Amino acid sequence: GHILSGGKHVAKILMLYPINSIWTNYIPQSRNAIGNVIEADFNYLTHNLLKMHYDFDYTDEDILGEAKVEKGKIKIRDEEYSVLILPPVTHLQKNAFDVIARFIKSGGKVIADTLIPMELLDYDKKDSVKKIKTVFGSDPEKLLHNFNNGAKFGVTHKNSRGDVYIIKGKGLHRENKKKEIKKILDQC
Repeated sequence: GHILSGGKHVAKILMLYPINSIWTNYIPQSRNAIGNVIEADFNYLTHNLLKMHYDFDYTDEDILGEAKVEKGKIKIRDEEYSVLILPPVTHLQKNAFDVIARFIKSGGKVIADTLIPMELLDYDKKDSVKKIKTVFGSDPEKLLHNFNNGAKFGVTHKNSRGDVYIIKGKGLHRENKKKEIKKILDQC
């Protein structure tokens, strides 16, 4: 017990809990493709990160929006993360998005799964899409369109100062691309 009490928890990966996207796409008494992929891929990522022995922490948008960014790391209290994983998300708080943008600009690495935000909450939709395209290097509306029309699996990589990987397709839980996730994480 004494030996274990002296250590410090170190997890390099931070995963967003997509609560705003879940609630925005929730329809009582009904399931839909977007809600299904958000839930299934969040579970798929969690399960496979554990299976591949990658330690990680979850965060929500409120905590992420208050995080500090420094030299390619997101800092939350006494923890530091160099990789941020976004499960499929359709909506995101503006302050959380701003932290993600600063994180990438400072050299951080983001892995986005299937859908990226189409709208920043409390922000004009047209301006939201423009900002999102700039940060992620991809059109969120096009990703959604392709997802709804049976998109093929693929990974895009944008390297500015930081790295943005976007996993395209019908959802990781359907594609079952554990090796590709490991390859991206190893590159990060």
